[in-house]
Amino acid sequence: MAKSKNIHHNYKGLDKIIKKARKEGWVISQGNRSHIRWLHPDGKTILFSPSTANKRSWANFMAMLKKTGFEV
Repeated sequence: MAKSKNIHHNYKGLDKIIKKARKEGWVISQGNRSHIRWLHPDGKTILFSPSTANKRSWANFMAMLKKTGFEV
């Protein structure tokens, strides 16, 4: 599977979400270590660590995206 412009992760489906978010004006970049920084067009920032051992991290991340109005 091709990764989305140098964003490294192991989550199935994240590449599609990154692509859609970029089309909507989000700026997505690799932060320190494994964190992915999501900058919403109106300035809101979400940090997501795809390598975390926390089983709830994906669900929490998706909830944060939905709070900004992003439809998955």
